[in-house]
Amino acid sequence: GLTYNVDEIKIANTENAHRLAKLAANYHVADAFTERLMNGYFSHGFNLNDTAALVEICAELGIPREEAQRVIDEQLFSEALAQDRYDAMQLQITSVPFMVFENAYGIKGVEPHEIYVKTLKQAQQIATKRLAVRESDAVCDEDGCDI
Repeated sequence: GLTYNVDEIKIANTENAHRLAKLAANYHVADAFTERLMNGYFSHGFNLNDTAALVEICAELGIPREEAQRVIDEQLFSEALAQDRYDAMQLQITSVPFMVFENAYGIKGVEPHEIYVKTLKQAQQIATKRLAVRESDAVCDEDGCDI
């Protein structure tokens, strides 16, 4: 459902947008924030380098302007973004899109429907096992868990 207007797309540094996405998560509006940016960027030529416009989007979503501006000015969430980059390197993510399921299975790029179904079923098995372990009488220490 996303309309691409490639003639309007502007190359930008997305660091501030990522910082503000972290802030938006604290206000439970990360999805709405990301949706606004993606739609604006790909469809309407929104300039991700325009910090005033980024702050305005935050304000429209209920995030105080002053707090959003402080995130940009003080480069808050730098450690969280560094951790995200580190995690991506550990998962060998080198392109977008890249989907990760249960921190165990990844899908790089666009794949057929069948690949997603297979991967989701595998991820479900892992999630089910993790849930069973949490609900058991597992005893864990630094060396692992006895179930």
